[in-house]
This record gives sequence, C-alpha cells and structure tokens, in this order.
Amino acid sequence: MLTLIAVAAATALSGAPHQAPDCRVAEIYFESGRANLNNAALQSVDAIYGMARQAGWSGVSATVVGHIDGAEGTQGLVSLDEERAGAIRERLESLRESEDGSPAPWTFIVGGADDAQPAREAPGASQPLNRRARLIVCSGTG
Repeated sequence: MLTLIAVAAATALSGAPHQAPDCRVAEIYFESGRANLNNAALQSVDAIYGMARQAGWSGVSATVVGHIDGAEGTQGLVSLDEERAGAIRERLESLRESEDGSPAPWTFIVGGADDAQPAREAPGASQPLNRRARLIVCSGTG
C-alpha cells in the first residue's frame, strides 16, 4: 500500500503518467536431475531475450525461480532448483555480453522454490511438469 502511494505521489509530482511494466512469462523445462539447458530450453530463453531486445526496453528485470519435482527432492537434489534458475541467468547474461554496443541493463532476481507446483504429485513422485524454472521478464518502465 505504501509503495502504491509513493508511486502515485512521485507520478503526480513529476507530471509523468505511471506506466505499468510490460512482462512476459516462460516456463523452461529440464530433464530429470539436470540443470543444463537443452535445445528446447535454449530456444525458449533466447526467444524471451530477443523479444525484450526487439521491443527496445530501456531496462529489464528478470525473475527466475527454479523448481524440482518430488523424486528429485527425495534424491537429495534440493539445490537443483537454484542451479536451474542460475543456468537461465547465465544464458541471458551471455546473450547480453555477445551484443555489439552497450545493451540495456538487466536486473536479476534468482532463486529456487519447491512450492507452486503446476502438477500435483505424491511425495517422491517424478513429475516432468515440476522440473522447471519460471522466467518472468519485465520492461524497465514503471
């Protein structure tokens, strides 16, 4: 609530209208027990990056949250969620570094979570839909 009031006050003082950020969401899927990006995952990450670049966003915030399924959790692979998120961040950073000139700044929030599973599963179950990372990329306007 205080954030909204502060944004409204700053907008009123500056005379500029507040524009909500434009965001895109992608689910990036992984093979069981792995955090490396396969071809399909690379294509998804590259597509999101290309969209942000083509849109000419002046700055980008990227939130990446990795997830594991129940079987991976029982195998002691609990850090795999963060490794998956980190692999996506590394790919986005390598795409930015390969650009000519000065690319727009990106801000990253990377982490892992074992909640918010899209597919219900029994404890210890293998569920491919839960072996993923969610990538949320938003424009720097806001």
